[in-house]
Amino acid sequence: RALVILQRGGAVPEVLAKYLDLQRQWKADKARESFARAIAMAQAQMPTVVMDAINPQTKSPYAKMETIQRAVKPIYIRQGFTVSFSEGQAPKDGWVRVVAHVRHIDGHEETYHRDGPMDNLGPQGKPCKTELHGMQSAFSYLERRLLCSIWGVVVAGEDNDGGGMGPPITEEQAIKLSEMFEGFE
Repeated sequence: RALVILQRGGAVPEVLAKYLDLQRQWKADKARESFARAIAMAQAQMPTVVMDAINPQTKSPYAKMETIQRAVKPIYIRQGFTVSFSEGQAPKDGWVRVVAHVRHIDGHEETYHRDGPMDNLGPQGKPCKTELHGMQSAFSYLERRLLCSIWGVVVAGEDNDGGGMGPPITEEQAIKLSEMFEGFE
């Protein structure tokens, strides 16, 4: 049709521009739909990751980045994704922003970010790292957390509200709880 309009001397540039815009929008919509399907399929396959390291200062367990990547990368690659990280503009001085770029083979890209303070203070709040080391430590932590968030990865044993497991309830407490809920169904 554009050729016919061109031959008749119509408003060719405007019409062609409109057709091109429609085509671009259609392709972008298809790429977004493909991204959404693929990310859902990837997240459905994500395993639970086990903590395999201990922070020597805080004695806190965590999952190393290579452990998380080993578990998730083959899955997201199979679904047509790549992930890269960069540093973004932090919201305030002394903070770090990590940006994840998730690209799909069909052309759609999403960006995600996490912010956090530089990690240059020790458990007692005293400086224990250089600014460069503190920035890299914060970047590494935020990158791991962001990767888990994007793919819906659960790290086993991590969700304990900031504390260790409390003592189990006693038999007497269990009986009282049972009595409280008698009659509810």
